[in-house]
Amino acid sequence: MNPATSIKLAVAAEYRVSVAEMEGESKTQMATHPRWVAMWVMRSALGYSSARIGRQFGGRDHSSVIHALRKIGGMRKSDLALTRSMDALLEAVKAHLPVVDLGDAEPAAAMRLADALVAQFTMVVRADARRNPASFIRHAAEWVGAAGERP
Repeated sequence: MNPATSIKLAVAAEYRVSVAEMEGESKTQMATHPRWVAMWVMRSALGYSSARIGRQFGGRDHSSVIHALRKIGGMRKSDLALTRSMDALLEAVKAHLPVVDLGDAEPAAAMRLADALVAQFTMVVRADARRNPASFIRHAAEWVGAAGERP
């Protein structure tokens, strides 16, 4: 069974709904809430893109996934019980995910991934600096200051 299916089954069991209900078109809270939680768990545990998560839920558009992640993120900020429940679910899912052994390829793969992340980060940072230079300078200065602090 693939990890996404395992996550959907775990969330469905937790919220007492069927996987079909979560994947379906229903917009009732009984279906949307578990669907949003499962999307969040997939993003958090597997790092899936919004498009990939959308494909796991009946071919939903990536923008629907982004909306769901924002909604459930906002709910987590205001509902401590929900946050604890979702965190426990995430930890349970992570405990059952397969461990991938990359063997000798691990250091080289890690370096390629680091290079790709730096390139992506650079593009995003430069675009942000062009869009709103004053805000960028303020936030970058705060971030650099915080990074230099020692606990």
